[in-house]
Amino acid sequence: MAIRLPLFETFPGLAGALPHRALGHWPTPVQRAWRFGTTIGCSQFWIKRDDQTHPLCGGNKVRALEFLLGQAQPYQTLLMVAPEGSNHLVATAYHAAQFGQRVVAVTFPQPRTEQVEQNLRLVQRWGVEMHRAGSLASLPRLLWQVWRDLEQRDGAPPYWMPLGGTSPLSSLGYVNAALELAEQVRVGQMPPPDALFVAVGSGGTLAGLLLGIRLAGLATEVIGVRVTTRLFANAPRIAWIYNRTRALIARHHPGPLAAPRLRPGDLFLRQDCCGRGYGFPTPSGAALGARLVREERIALEGTYTAKALDGLVRTVQERRWQKRVILFWNTYGKPAL
Repeated sequence: MAIRLPLFETFPGLAGALPHRALGHWPTPVQRAWRFGTTIGCSQFWIKRDDQTHPLCGGNKVRALEFLLGQAQPYQTLLMVAPEGSNHLVATAYHAAQFGQRVVAVTFPQPRTEQVEQNLRLVQRWGVEMHRAGSLASLPRLLWQVWRDLEQRDGAPPYWMPLGGTSPLSSLGYVNAALELAEQVRVGQMPPPDALFVAVGSGGTLAGLLLGIRLAGLATEVIGVRVTTRLFANAPRIAWIYNRTRALIARHHPGPLAAPRLRPGDLFLRQDCCGRGYGFPTPSGAALGARLVREERIALEGTYTAKALDGLVRTVQERRWQKRVILFWNTYGKPAL
């Protein structure tokens, strides 16, 4: 069955060349959040509802997994590194299980919030084989040992799932998302956004959105809000992912690309909303998340999306963007299980 994705329609050479598994429900809606926008002094506040990418286990990782699990089709075992309560681990475990694949995870500690405890229960339910590193320093040795054990046990290497699900291949999911947004703008579902805000963890979502927005010809400023260590969420790394993803498209597209290469200096990455670090909620983010639930009945979480919303509100107020069209990309997908 043909899969209708704006990415494949815009670049037909990709459709037959790249592996893909249909997982999500597209397009996700855009919604004007009148009440919340009024409380922050922004009359044109919109939300891209990527919390609705899948009815049972959604969020932004579904877009990446469509390409990663496509590439992983010949493998029975997937190996990944993740924080022990990772949303990416939950999404990978759920969707891989639908195809009879098992997930082995080497995890490292993160703050034990209610969300983390729930995620741990879910991955146990789906039979994830967990190997817990006591610290980041001990992780590489444990990962190497687990890899060797899996090769010996299965007689074949596992499929390596990149950290956070971020790679040039998986970032195509968010190139497609930006082209999807451009279609929604074209048919009048929302006005062209002046600025788009998204949480930045491993960087793949931001890189894909930046590239897709440029390919779509939108004049939208894409702003990332860092929620984890600068080791992963930094401008040179995001530019590298963007440029490698662009090269992947160019390899299968005969004509010129509308999007130029990205330089690290082209990025605006907010650095002041991370708080104590990855996984630690911030008071300002929590307050805004609670307000969004009250005003719009839309849930966020403290690790990524509440901090991203905090960065949005700070930027809107600093730049006096009360009359600009502002789009918040909600990447949270709470499992409805």
